[in-house]
Amino acid sequence: MATYNRPDLTTIPLHGVEPARVVLATRAGDRSRLVAAFRTAAQTHLTSPPDPTELPSPNRST
Repeated sequence: MATYNRPDLTTIPLHGVEPARVVLATRAGDRSRLVAAFRTAAQTHLTSPPDPTELPSPNRST
């Protein structure tokens, strides 16, 4: 199990569970340092390589 900057927070791996999509929505122009820190933490710990099936096709005309 991994711990992050806080020793009271721990991750527990979930075996056999499909990955989920995480979305962070904020107010336009929000300059909150707390929101920025949460966004950075989420991007660091919740991102993975993109799914190739979800990438736009380079041969597709728009």
